[in-house]
Amino acid sequence: MNIPTLIAHRGFTLRYPENTLLSIEAAAKAGACYVEFDIQLTQDKAPIVFHDVSLKRTTGKTGKIFDMPWDQLKKISANEASRLGASEHPTLIPSLAQVIERLKAWPELFAFVEIKEESVDHFGMDVVLDAVMATIQPLLDRCIVISFSDKVIPAARDRGAHSTGWVIPKWKAQALALADEMKPDFLFCNYKKVPDKVHTLPQGPWKWALYEIADPQLALDWAARGADLIETYAIGDMLQHPVLQQRACSHD
Repeated sequence: MNIPTLIAHRGFTLRYPENTLLSIEAAAKAGACYVEFDIQLTQDKAPIVFHDVSLKRTTGKTGKIFDMPWDQLKKISANEASRLGASEHPTLIPSLAQVIERLKAWPELFAFVEIKEESVDHFGMDVVLDAVMATIQPLLDRCIVISFSDKVIPAARDRGAHSTGWVIPKWKAQALALADEMKPDFLFCNYKKVPDKVHTLPQGPWKWALYEIADPQLALDWAARGADLIETYAIGDMLQHPVLQQRACSHD
């Protein structure tokens, strides 16, 4: 039986605010071997761990990340009050530097660092990559740079990224051909975009990572079809499964 390794999607997002130190710490405690989080740049080009351009969904505030400096954003709670309850998980927007520093406490935990296309479009790829690569330098061997942008992957590699991953936007022959050309270490895809007729995922110099899956049996079914990793919001719940638990990591 093929048993996939799980990736904590934005941390333990099912029960904690996404892309926060609290969520990432909860994922580590739950036994995650990999955590994934998103990167946007602030007005003053500081890389922060945040998914949207708008503040509204996770903070309840108005405004855009691109229009505010880090000194202002670092005081805002990203506790996802609308989803989790206002007082349940008070936690501030973290910088990438803060997350990297926290990851040092878990030497076995690897991080997928997703560079968001919105920041690339707004600031330019060189500005974003220079900021991100400089910040992850202390843990370069444990950080995998990923993006939906096919241009970011080779550029990150040129800047010294040890590992890269491409998120396929659509399941097309052209995308798979481009993957063959780029040779990322990981290929990510929404499992719902994989056609039913594809019984075995195409092999290459990469490992397959499928998202968003919160059903243990579905994760095992995709592992049987060639998925090496499964990305999930429900890392703690999924690792309660007796089979998936065999791929948990201890961070004592």
